[in-house]
Amino acid sequence: MRFDRIHQSRIDAAEAAYGLTDDEREVLSLSRRGKSVVAIGIELGMSDSTVKRRRASLRSKIGI
Repeated sequence: MRFDRIHQSRIDAAEAAYGLTDDEREVLSLSRRGKSVVAIGIELGMSDSTVKRRRASLRSKIGI
């Protein structure tokens, strides 16, 4: 089984169990493309600390 499929299944499970906010979805999408915290912040108009909080929330929900 490929990693990206396993990862997506975790995302789907987190979405079903907890729901993801629009901000979390955007941060997740950019993170999966390899973007840095700074690059994500610039693209989404968020501070670095906000991006880090969104990532921490995602880690908790997804279980990574």
